[in-house]
Amino acid sequence: MIKELKGTEYALEILRAFSDNPGEHDAKYVAELVQRGGRVDSSPSYIAKILPRMRKIGLLISSDRGYQLAKPIDEITVENVLDLCPMPDKGSPLYKLCDEIKKAVSLTPIEEFYEFGNTSGG
Repeated sequence: MIKELKGTEYALEILRAFSDNPGEHDAKYVAELVQRGGRVDSSPSYIAKILPRMRKIGLLISSDRGYQLAKPIDEITVENVLDLCPMPDKGSPLYKLCDEIKKAVSLTPIEEFYEFGNTSGG
């Protein structure tokens, strides 16, 4: 479960990178953008693993040139990002808690839940 949470944290930073730097970027450049953000240790190999998962759940689209947001950042919800983190088995003690959290924040736009945009204060 911790590994999936790490992936979610990276996904948020990747979304921030695309929000601040619109367009199509290859995995190496995305890793550089995340590293500049300074909020997570951006291993290029780990970023390269997360990008296809983000594409698979509809956060990103890809082409031969790289990745870009599949939809405007203001249309991405917390639920979309939480889809990267699989739910625990129904018999698990964490299932009910995770389900309640997901329902509580599911429709919240990601911009309201997590700081996006120019953070330099200018």
